[in-house]
Amino acid sequence: MQLSSALGLGPKAMVAFVGAGGKKTAMRQLTLEGLRQGHRVGYTTTTKMPVPSGMTVHVGRPETIPDAIERPVALGAERVENPDRVDAKLDGYTPSVLCDAPIRDRFDWLMVKADGARQKELTAPAAHEPVIPGGATHVGVVASVRAVGVPVESELIHRSERISAITGLSSDTPLTTTAIGTLLASPQGVCADIDPTMTGVPIVNKADTEALCRRARSVVRTAIDLRDQFDWGLITSFRTGHLERVEAGGEQAGSRVGV
Repeated sequence: MQLSSALGLGPKAMVAFVGAGGKKTAMRQLTLEGLRQGHRVGYTTTTKMPVPSGMTVHVGRPETIPDAIERPVALGAERVENPDRVDAKLDGYTPSVLCDAPIRDRFDWLMVKADGARQKELTAPAAHEPVIPGGATHVGVVASVRAVGVPVESELIHRSERISAITGLSSDTPLTTTAIGTLLASPQGVCADIDPTMTGVPIVNKADTEALCRRARSVVRTAIDLRDQFDWGLITSFRTGHLERVEAGGEQAGSRVGV
């Protein structure tokens, strides 16, 4: 089972990713799968993103993107001057631009990074986030299972004060699977502003061992139970190639990610 199949992508898809602990890795995995399947694939953001390696990079107005696309294209409105933490970064497009014809008609699959997390294991959105395009067909709501047991106030956690407000946990309290599942499902949490027409899928990443898989299942099941929009969730380890789909009601199926 491939990630694209587990998410239920069709021949045309715009997949927005929010959260922390695996957004860019999931985007790259889907980009590779799209390339193998013969899709025209774009990779972009509504915020800012590091320039991904191994892709054609287009910077500028969408209407100047070439019509003939043979390789995945990383898209940005402009380059960020003096970016933090990386050598090069792109500023993204507004959500409406991603839904307009110059981009929509050139790509079969479009991957969209829709918030920032500063490479942490868990995050909660700022007031202006997430920035999900209205044309998104799917939203991957990402968290790392390695946040379980970590205090809310930690260098591994992004926006700890927001997480405390949503989960009710104090800053020195370790995060539980229930708290992380609540954060993924909350309308004020990671998946805020997902339109009912979009397919929302919680994705708990870095489940590199069976013990971590058990914790990840608990997170996913909590999120599914708390939000009707979640019909299933995914447990992933891109390091080991594990991919597991957990359905509402507890049914699950597992495989290796097709890398």
